[in-house]
Amino acid sequence: KIHRHINYKKIKIIPLYIFGLVIVSATIYLCIPIFFNYDKSYVSKTLCYDLKIECEIKGKISYSFIPYPKLKAKDMVIYDLAEKNKILAKFEIAEVKLALKDLLDKKKLDFTKIQLQKAQINLNYEKLSEYKKYFTKDISSKDISLKKGNINFFDGKKHITTLEKINFKYNNSSKIDQFVLEGKFL
Repeated sequence: KIHRHINYKKIKIIPLYIFGLVIVSATIYLCIPIFFNYDKSYVSKTLCYDLKIECEIKGKISYSFIPYPKLKAKDMVIYDLAEKNKILAKFEIAEVKLALKDLLDKKKLDFTKIQLQKAQINLNYEKLSEYKKYFTKDISSKDISLKKGNINFFDGKKHITTLEKINFKYNNSSKIDQFVLEGKFL
């Protein structure tokens, strides 16, 4: 008897309502961090702690969720390992991909991938063994990529050579730590 009172045309539209609710809920969840005010010192401390280096974000920090949730920092500086006042590298743009599970907790920034763009890296030939010893340790549990970078090699203060248009990928998910470096040698 209940079958006579059910309007089957209205029931067919219920999955469309559920799909719409899921899309709207996901969009709201991804948009909420836009309203956060990210502290430069906290973000740089969290990012550099994972990389085990000293760095500073001098530019603006913004959030974007297209194509994935990420923080984008402008003008990031990494300081030399031995001489803390000397700049080892400058990055015009540093993007960190955020984990979806902790997106609304701004005090728990969980990065899954780090992407650095437009870099100027200055390596001193005299300290090359120190750099190698430091960076062969387990420096990061995250994947790191670099696009459109330059690496300048110095012997003391004298410029030796430059590697231009560097693309670098470090994939930590494999059992063997390896990286791919592509660029033009001058």
